[in-house]
Amino acid sequence: MAMRFDKFTEKAQEALLAAQQDATSRAHQAVDGEHLLLALIQQPDGLVPQLLQRLQVDPRVIRTRLEAELARRPKVSGATPAGGLMLTPALARGLEAAQREAERLKDEYVSTEHLLLGLLADREGAAGKTLAEAGVTAEPVAGLAYTRLIEAGYAESGAGAVDLTVDGRTTQSLRSTVGLRLGLDETAGIRPQASLAWGHEFATTERGSQARFAGGGGSFTLEGDDAPRDLALVTIGIEADLAPGTALTLGADGALGQDQTHGALKAAIKLAWEPRPIFPRALKPSPQRGEGGAHRAARGG
Repeated sequence: MAMRFDKFTEKAQEALLAAQQDATSRAHQAVDGEHLLLALIQQPDGLVPQLLQRLQVDPRVIRTRLEAELARRPKVSGATPAGGLMLTPALARGLEAAQREAERLKDEYVSTEHLLLGLLADREGAAGKTLAEAGVTAEPVAGLAYTRLIEAGYAESGAGAVDLTVDGRTTQSLRSTVGLRLGLDETAGIRPQASLAWGHEFATTERGSQARFAGGGGSFTLEGDDAPRDLALVTIGIEADLAPGTALTLGADGALGQDQTHGALKAAIKLAWEPRPIFPRALKPSPQRGEGGAHRAARGG
């Protein structure tokens, strides 16, 4: 896959430049994923540090591990090549993975969060291992949901010829969801959660209803708010254990479309229990006639 650096956002390009400058200052032979990850978590007003903090991961811990790893790298002498340092195979894999994530999420440009996901995807690279050791993991998520909504119609009265009658309508939706869920190790019964996904609507997105006036004139369409065809779905939250089998979930959901943006706060309590058998002990068969001393005693034998 050819790298299109002109398709990287300004922040993503700044991170790549900072990674190259860091590798040069350390006299390293090539730019690696650790240089890029270090640049991402040190980026002023960057999204990656904010995301890690919301996931309750201290960027300073990751920085300490990266500094230790980079200090062990061999140094080379000589002038820096005119075209800049080369990329290691690990970083090249991470950048390709970031570009695939942007394409899969229907994003036109590769941003810093895509770079983070790309580094996470390369479990063989030291940057991905550093994130995994800090408890940051990523797993793919996918889903397909079908819904059918039936809305009743209504009719106005009292206005004569301009009384309006609106027909009922049935709306069907078939929406797919594909993305990644970021996870962290549980700490004191608290599990941070975050996900980034893309939703696509396969059914019609029009939400109009047929209507007519009592005085005639034919029917017409009352336009409704059309459903978005594509949405970027972002979720951030935590799940905490309140008691054995009881957990509290707090979070925020965001849906970002081309012309619409929706957000919601959510809270839920999850209960789990193990079903108990109706009969606590296995039933034993009744003794047959002539078998067992108790049966003989009952017969007086």
